[in-house]
Amino acid sequence: MQSKDTDRIYEAILAHMDPVSGDYGPYNDAAVLLKDMMITSPQRGIRRAEDLRHRIEKAMAVQADMHHYEVAEELRRLLFTAYNLTAPYVFDDYCLALEFDRPKEKQFYLPRRKVLKRFVDQLQKLEDGELDELFLSCPPRIGKTTLLMFYMTWLMGKYPEKSNLYSSYSDIITNAFYQGVQEILTDSDTYKWALIFPGVRIAATNAAEETLRLNRKNMHYPTLTCRSLYGTLNGSCDCEGALVSDDLIGGIEEAMN
Repeated sequence: MQSKDTDRIYEAILAHMDPVSGDYGPYNDAAVLLKDMMITSPQRGIRRAEDLRHRIEKAMAVQADMHHYEVAEELRRLLFTAYNLTAPYVFDDYCLALEFDRPKEKQFYLPRRKVLKRFVDQLQKLEDGELDELFLSCPPRIGKTTLLMFYMTWLMGKYPEKSNLYSSYSDIITNAFYQGVQEILTDSDTYKWALIFPGVRIAATNAAEETLRLNRKNMHYPTLTCRSLYGTLNGSCDCEGALVSDDLIGGIEEAMN
């Protein structure tokens, strides 16, 4: 289908959207059309999906105010679909989609989004090739390491056969990162990773070596290797994907040395 034809059909669908009527069919039709658009023209699809999310959120609020909770829930389901369409391309959308059904008081990203969004935008630029490297300096306990877990799982879903390395000064920190990444990939009750990347599966894990392979067990290098500065790095990873160095200094004494 030509882009002009797609745009014309999409505009016709928008014209049938009415937040008051309770008919969520046009919103679903728009999501179906956008799924194809994301394949042929991702940037156009991203812009359209953002607009669709705003329309769905407005209709959800109207239907909830009218006590039409079943319709509001259907619209909420379509809202996740709209986020899911762009999550592989837009890191901010991925962070929101990843915890979509998690209670807000337990979510990591959404309550911190106002603070973390500027870091998310820079990580997006890194992935888009606008930056060759990125240095993040944050106050303690702001959520930097967890955000890096989200970023790593995003990259792993997008490029499951590229090798990535996470390194820190301590085995305790690298193990915590490894366990956190594995939880995001496997805990489908909390995270939507498997729905965002339905064609990707865990092929092998090794807790002792802190490695994780996606899709193929016999990959030369694991999709993720977590290793401290004092661990064995030679030959363990070629970092075709991302190298994340986090908390490389063990304390004030080492920092002042």
